[in-house]
Amino acid sequence: MKSRMTVSLPSDVIAEAERWGPRLGASTRSAVVEKALRMMVKKLREDELTRELDDYYLGQTDEEREEDGALFLAFRRLRKKIDLDAAPRRRSR
Repeated sequence: MKSRMTVSLPSDVIAEAERWGPRLGASTRSAVVEKALRMMVKKLREDELTRELDDYYLGQTDEEREEDGALFLAFRRLRKKIDLDAAPRRRSR
């Protein structure tokens, strides 16, 4: 479901939107703005996730880093034993 919204933009931004429209596969100004907003939201989410991950890892204690390292090594050893390209095996009941 879409909602209607009215936006006033400077003429240079409108000119850029009209120039980029065909490259983005957008045939109307509204479609260009929608694609641009979606791209912006995606970038903001990625930036937020990066900040959260940085905060998490930079805030870890030495003990937590050692635990993460041990888990990483354990998973890496397990991964070598698993054929990731094979079809999953079904467990018998």
